[in-house]
Amino acid sequence: MMMGGKNKKEEERDDESAEERINAMSFNHDASCVVVSTGTGFRIVRVDTGDVVHRFDVIGPMRLCELLRNTRLVACVGDGGGMDTPDLSPRRLKILNVDWQTLIADLAFRTTIRNVKMNRHVLVVCEDEETTVFEMKGLTKVMNVPQRKNVKGVAAINSDAVSACDFSSTKKSNDEEEIKEGETTTTTTTTTTTNNNN
Repeated sequence: MMMGGKNKKEEERDDESAEERINAMSFNHDASCVVVSTGTGFRIVRVDTGDVVHRFDVIGPMRLCELLRNTRLVACVGDGGGMDTPDLSPRRLKILNVDWQTLIADLAFRTTIRNVKMNRHVLVVCEDEETTVFEMKGLTKVMNVPQRKNVKGVAAINSDAVSACDFSSTKKSNDEEEIKEGETTTTTTTTTTTNNNN
C-alpha cells in the first residue's frame, strides 16, 4: 500500500478520465465540423464521416474552442491549469493555426471568458459583464459592450453578414439620425410660427 500519494494505476485512470471528459462542443458555420474541448486538449471532427481531422490531446484542459468556418484557425480558452500552467488561464484567449501548429495570437482579459464567436470579419469575446468585439484582420479592438451578468456566455453572430464596420458605425449612425430628427423638428416649428403670424 502506498501512503500519501497515488499509485501508477490511479494516475493512469485520472489521465484517461481527463481525456474522456468533454467540457464543450462547438460547430463551425455550416455544421460540417465540430470542435470538442476536452480535459486534455481538443479535437476537430468531421460530422459526416466522424473522422478526426485534428487532434491535440496534450496541450492541457480546454474550456471552449471555436473553429473559424472551414479554415485552420481555432480560438481556444483554457480551463485553468494552476500556477504551473498560466497559459491555460480561462482569462486568456489563444488563436492557433492547427495545420502549422503555431500560435497566432494570445489575448488577455480581466475576467473569465464565457464564450467566443468568430466569422470572417469579427471576433466576439464574452466575459461576465462585458463583450469585446475585435476586427479579425489585425485583431484590432472595435468596441466594448457593457452588459448585465452573463455567466453562461449567451452570444450569437451571423456567420457572414456582420462586419466590423457594422459595429463601429452603429453609434455614429444613431447620433446622425437623432441630429436629423432634431433638424426636422426645428424646421417644422419655425414654419408653424410663421403661418400663425400671417
